Amino acid sequence: MTILDIGCGTGELSFLANSILNNQCNIVGIDINKKAIGTATQYCQDNHITNIQFLCMDIDELVTLNTAFDAIMARRVLMYLPNPMQTLQKLSAILNTGGVIALQETDAIFDELPQHLPLNEQAIGLAWKTVSAENGDIRIGRKLYQLLTQTGFDIKEHFCEATIKTADTISDLAWLIGVMRKRMESFGLLKDNSPILSALNNNTLAEQLANELKNSESGIFLQDMAFGIVATKDK
Repeated sequence: MTILDIGCGTGELSFLANSILNNQCNIVGIDINKKAIGTATQYCQDNHITNIQFLCMDIDELVTLNTAFDAIMARRVLMYLPNPMQTLQKLSAILNTGGVIALQETDAIFDELPQHLPLNEQAIGLAWKTVSAENGDIRIGRKLYQLLTQTGFDIKEHFCEATIKTADTISDLAWLIGVMRKRMESFGLLKDNSPILSALNNNTLAEQLANELKNSESGIFLQDMAFGIVATKDK
């Protein structure tokens, strides 16, 4: 079985698929991030993994591989591409008949739902505004069904799962904001009077987010929605 991992990063999805299939597959992972590809390749070398290959290349360069695949997978990739349908058409061209495509995309659907958690909502809102400023589509998750259907794929499974945070797990969001800080600042999104900026400077963001949740009626924060879809190429 040959598998293509689009936007593989450091290879987590490739390694997971390889483990599930008990190494009975050949996987090619591609990404434009040279550092990430280097990390993934080094992991293969350190762990004597010979059936996974990582390449630094763009989706448009896939034709140079002269390879057709039995399965294609990608996670949080389409949202950053200017023409998702065109990309899906290119992927369909290198997917064998009967082959499977599995995609996961995150959607900012909960920014349309007031949760009465101003600090938590502002934090995730800044993250989504940054992605939007980088020309990312923060509504891509809900579009997957239509995109794949219009590209000619036969939908087999379509599902979504909410990312729910509590006071015990909200530190992940604080970490994310810290990681994205420079990107936020480059777009002028972190204002001088922002409580998020103040909390970052005082290293108290995780604590403040958690306290807001502890003192809320529900104790939970709906952060985002992950949409997943599995389809086949039948023609």
